[in-house]
Amino acid sequence: KSAPLPPRKNPWIWEVPESWNKGKASSVRLASFSVSDDSGESLDISVTSFPGDVGGLLANVNRWLGQIGLSPVGQDNLKKYCSQLTFAGHSGHMVEAFGKEQGLFAGVLFLEDESWFFKLQGDRKLAEHEKANFSQFLQSITSQK
Repeated sequence: KSAPLPPRKNPWIWEVPESWNKGKASSVRLASFSVSDDSGESLDISVTSFPGDVGGLLANVNRWLGQIGLSPVGQDNLKKYCSQLTFAGHSGHMVEAFGKEQGLFAGVLFLEDESWFFKLQGDRKLAEHEKANFSQFLQSITSQK
């Protein structure tokens, strides 16, 4: 049995929107937040990092589309959900997708030897409402170095 991976060091600092509640970090999540509304709907916001490219953009987008009830796409249709976005001082991707009841935004960075995912997922209306906050969050990310 292998030893658990040591916790990854978070190289980023960011500004958290006032409407976000801090959640628990874990071995996979370097940061966790949530947003709830008066009707009990909620959003889960996570910051995760993995070694390598973990399958690349298409595989990750298709996994997320499945999580919100949408069908997978081919490479040619990836641009329906993805756009280029520079944040945290790097060229990355912004993923935006809405299913019938769920929505998701993700900022994706593929760096030299690791992948970073800044992801918001949950109730579609609440996700639409939090889009500006999520964009501001991504734009606030800078290196701690």
